[in-house]
Amino acid sequence: TEVDKILEQAYELGINFIDTAECYGDHLSESLIGKALERKRKSWIIATKFGHKFNGHMDRTSGWSPKEVIGQLEQSLKHLKTDYVDLYQFHSGSNEEFDHNGLWTALDKQVKAGKIRYLGISIQHTAVQNDNLYQVKLAKTVKASAIQVVYNMLSQEAEKTLLPYCQKEGLGVIARIPFWESLVAQ
Repeated sequence: TEVDKILEQAYELGINFIDTAECYGDHLSESLIGKALERKRKSWIIATKFGHKFNGHMDRTSGWSPKEVIGQLEQSLKHLKTDYVDLYQFHSGSNEEFDHNGLWTALDKQVKAGKIRYLGISIQHTAVQNDNLYQVKLAKTVKASAIQVVYNMLSQEAEKTLLPYCQKEGLGVIARIPFWESLVAQ
């Protein structure tokens, strides 16, 4: 398939990290990736996200309760055709959703069960623009080890406080939308 060819070429070029989410087409992205990588799983680092449900093009609802998030994890594992994800990320939720009672305890149990290797936080772009690093500053408290942030040629606000903070705290950083906005601007 086309996805197999793309991922094979990416791997040949040294790429072994894939970032997806359950809401990218109601697990469609995860299903395509899972099918393509099923026999090559150990060669890839797979990150996916939780918190949103796909209801149609550009229509998503949120699901942040521990039960909903664990259900999303199980669906992601099924569609990715794997028994674990390398990085499971809180997906652009509000601070109130981040503080949902029991969420991080439930996720920690999944880490201990081997279904998640690491936890991460994919923060809202407006959080960086407004210098609201609430979630980032609680990353270690919730046992998250990576922060995903919009960072590209046009959106470099992260350089002011977020990137230095992550470096100081030993948090990994993943650039989100590294090319998209710069291409749209052309």
